[in-house]
Amino acid sequence: MDKLCYKSIRIFIYFKSILLFYMIELKPFTEADFYLLISWIKTEEALMQFAGVNFSFPLTADQLAANIENKKITAYKAVHQPANKTIGHGEIYITDEGEAILGKIMIGEEALRGNGFGGEIVKQLVHIAFTQLNVKKVLLYVFDWNVSAIKCYQNAGFEIERGNDKKRYINGQTWTAIRMGMNEDDWLKLTNTV
Repeated sequence: MDKLCYKSIRIFIYFKSILLFYMIELKPFTEADFYLLISWIKTEEALMQFAGVNFSFPLTADQLAANIENKKITAYKAVHQPANKTIGHGEIYITDEGEAILGKIMIGEEALRGNGFGGEIVKQLVHIAFTQLNVKKVLLYVFDWNVSAIKCYQNAGFEIERGNDKKRYINGQTWTAIRMGMNEDDWLKLTNTV
């Protein structure tokens, strides 16, 4: 009975991940998307969680325009299908060392968070980084108090890389961003494409 229950749960998770893949489409993030993203960032803390020190509060269209003009950054909006509604955002930054750093990952509306959409965005960004941008390693940073995001990234195959923490200061508080990474070989094993 326990084996049957465990197998049923694994099958459900598998089909849920397939369904989410077809429900989320990453499309280029353009100037037409700026104000929706800006509307999601209501506080200085939310901006720090979203972008670290890359932007200053309040977020503006000028900051976003400068960001997407950076040739090392590929920005995406996450569109929920079949409603064709933008629900999130994510970016890939290519370092001088040829690694990809995922960042500015967000599900905009709080009511949509916790439904697996963030994980699907991450998986699609990783897929793009390894298959289209041909990197050998993908990294990201996440604040250590953001347990749900850490679990999301671990479920996508990322592992915490100790010793690469970054400190950020906001409103008298110190936030610690931990680094997580995934090598191409590990990704290939995870996706069974070896």
